[in-house]
Amino acid sequence: MEEDFLKSTVTAALGAGLVYAAIFIAAYIKKRPPIFAGDAWLFAPTGFLLGPTGLTFALFVNIPLAIAHRYYLAKKRNRSMWRSYAPVAPAYCLAVGIVFGMQVHMGEML
Repeated sequence: MEEDFLKSTVTAALGAGLVYAAIFIAAYIKKRPPIFAGDAWLFAPTGFLLGPTGLTFALFVNIPLAIAHRYYLAKKRNRSMWRSYAPVAPAYCLAVGIVFGMQVHMGEML
């Protein structure tokens, strides 16, 4: 039980650390950050909930969902997909729901 708690805590720190690393790298090269600090607050609890493999799987499930969401918003706003901003949270929450549902129905962690 303590090992699971420790693994989940480390995964939560890793989830938040990934976001902050991307923000700091973007600031260092003077570019707009790809994701913002609010996403770190979202990645940490989901990393705690899903575990390391679940978090990794959720990030990979998130990629096509986030691209589709960004494309939809760009077309709706009549802007270029590459110049518009789209929040990461809606697609990421859907990806977390998919992965968590898979974990519950499989009876074990991914």
